Amino acid sequence: MLRPYLSKKHFVGKYDIRQQFCGMLHRLRQGLGWRDMPLTWGAVDPIRTRQLKWWQEGLWPAVMSTLQASTRGTPAYQRPRLPGLAVTVQLRSGPVAQGPRG
Repeated sequence: MLRPYLSKKHFVGKYDIRQQFCGMLHRLRQGLGWRDMPLTWGAVDPIRTRQLKWWQEGLWPAVMSTLQASTRGTPAYQRPRLPGLAVTVQLRSGPVAQGPRG
């Protein structure tokens, strides 16, 4: 799945690219921060570095759009969005605004 997006240099290295990719997907599915990542997929820092590099090169969005094109699988976690909050304030002058005197 990744091969069309990556050159051969991405598949040569110290870490297993498939294992790291599975770790990236697990993090998204579970909504985890990098500190909360289990070591199941290897050291966290190299996974984070690889995902950041893919993002900067434009590969990560392309891979995600390919994954979202299929309706199979587990959807990635999306944080709930809160509705907008508007605060309105009225300023008053006079004895009411000064409060009780003691």
